Amino acid sequence: MKKSLVIASVMLFGFIGANATGTTAGTNIDNNASLTFTVGGVTQTEVHSNIDSFVVDRKIDIAIAVNNSPLTTTPGASAVELIYNVANEGNDDETWTFSLAENTTDDFDVDTLADCHLFNGATDLGTFAQDVAFTKDQNITLSVKCDMPLTATNGQNAEIFLVATIKNRTDDSANADDQTAIQNVFAEDASDNGNPPHSGSYSKGGTYHIETATVDLTKLSCVLTDGVSAAANSKRIPGATVIYMFDVNNTGSTAASGITINDTLAATLDYGTIANVKIDTDTGVPCVCTNGTAASGAAAANTGADPVVTIDGATVSASNHTCISFEVDIL
Repeated sequence: MKKSLVIASVMLFGFIGANATGTTAGTNIDNNASLTFTVGGVTQTEVHSNIDSFVVDRKIDIAIAVNNSPLTTTPGASAVELIYNVANEGNDDETWTFSLAENTTDDFDVDTLADCHLFNGATDLGTFAQDVAFTKDQNITLSVKCDMPLTATNGQNAEIFLVATIKNRTDDSANADDQTAIQNVFAEDASDNGNPPHSGSYSKGGTYHIETATVDLTKLSCVLTDGVSAAANSKRIPGATVIYMFDVNNTGSTAASGITINDTLAATLDYGTIANVKIDTDTGVPCVCTNGTAASGAAAANTGADPVVTIDGATVSASNHTCISFEVDIL
């Protein structure tokens, strides 16, 4: 008798556990399958596969974003704070070591990188480097506070990199898969400071931007009167009244305040005749001292002592001029 076997249909059913993104490293996943089929239209006994088991490996990844860059500051400012959001994007608890690096091609360096401090919220962790522990999926706000040098000038930028390096992990991505062991895979992106991706180190740059007053001082003089000549033709003879004028020129992007002029007079000028101290704020044009013409401006005072004339309390806006003046007689 000839026999034939007809397999009418074959169906495979997979039974797997949860496989959502972020499954914790070390989780055991057990899978098996079953098969049903018919022969001659008759359902046969269900067949079961073996159980395949493996351990979820460890993805090591971190993301850093800077909240307030570029950050505008001024020369000489202290503890200027760049704020970073840092996320452990791996699937296990990790400790990352944070350090700082400077961009070697920017305009200036912060005032001693080694003195910058790392903060976790309001907690001062100290100078770099510092270890910070993260739980799985944890986000932490870190901040970096650095001092600015007085030598920084208007419009300059300094970039520093917050560098995170994984601690106590080695990369297994080049090794053969071992489904029974937890293996490490470095998964971080390429860094702002040029570190390649998947190196176990990731950095993000933050920029300090300087906006400041850039002030020049020009001293001018003219003759108000010599008591003899026509005013416009007055000469610098003994007894003549001279106007000294100071052009405070701010070519920067920020106003300058608290301006103090100190002028040491020559012994041939009569300190006791100092009069008509004036401050003409934000003239919009360079100061002009004209023979025979009194200076304009609000009344001010000489707070100095012979032989130094001191005039304080002046201001000058960005891209502007302020004129400061006084009169004195020639001996």
